[in-house]
Amino acid sequence: MKTSVNLYFDYNIPPKERINAIKAAGFDEFHCGVHDESKDVSLVELIKYAANLGLKCTMIHCLYDKTRLHYFWERGEQGDAVCDDYCRQIKKCCGLTNNFVIHLNGSKKEKQSKFGLLRLKKILQVCTECDINLCVENLCLEKEIPYIFRHIKHDKLKICFDTGHQHFLTPKLPMLTKYMKYVAALHLHDNHGSQDEHLICGQGTIDWLKIVAGLKTLPEVVLSAEVKNHSAMPMQNFLADTYESLVMIEKLMIKD
Repeated sequence: MKTSVNLYFDYNIPPKERINAIKAAGFDEFHCGVHDESKDVSLVELIKYAANLGLKCTMIHCLYDKTRLHYFWERGEQGDAVCDDYCRQIKKCCGLTNNFVIHLNGSKKEKQSKFGLLRLKKILQVCTECDINLCVENLCLEKEIPYIFRHIKHDKLKICFDTGHQHFLTPKLPMLTKYMKYVAALHLHDNHGSQDEHLICGQGTIDWLKIVAGLKTLPEVVLSAEVKNHSAMPMQNFLADTYESLVMIEKLMIKD
């Protein structure tokens, strides 16, 4: 299976150096966010630089303001502004990736509504035009993904399954038994069940045998880590450990 890691694992190192290190560590792909763009280097430039090294961009993560995400589900111009901003971001990603990861809530207080569904349909129109999957990330709310997929049927509507969020935010969401068929992208990382640590897989308390049972239904998915180098470990060592964790997951997937 193919492997991928997030470019934003350590912002203290220039992005092209990180891309070089990702390639050297053996990854097949990488993934980034709209937030990786800066005044010094554009998103297009980063992705083209990686492509010249043979690294495909697995997905692009949205840029968002966590304090404003609740407006997406509410009536009014502020919710429309959040929607329009996502549409602009997706258009910027046309031709750069097959998957755009979107955040639709920032706390456990948001309530889903028809206003949010209408905005999702508008965003999906843009995704169709750009031939990009809209990957809704499982976040704070156990009811959000069931609500969305109950009300909208669209071939571009997918899920980005985040194992860390599942572990400490929504352990009762039946991702592994009911929603894996919609998964087009993965955020594989670990934690100890109380906060979003973005640890290398196997360094926390997630039951990876259960996760692997679900991943076995996705033979074509890219094993994508979303980790952060909290300990200031040398970059190559950190990436080597991350790569080995994905190899471990792959071995479990093919084991009888």
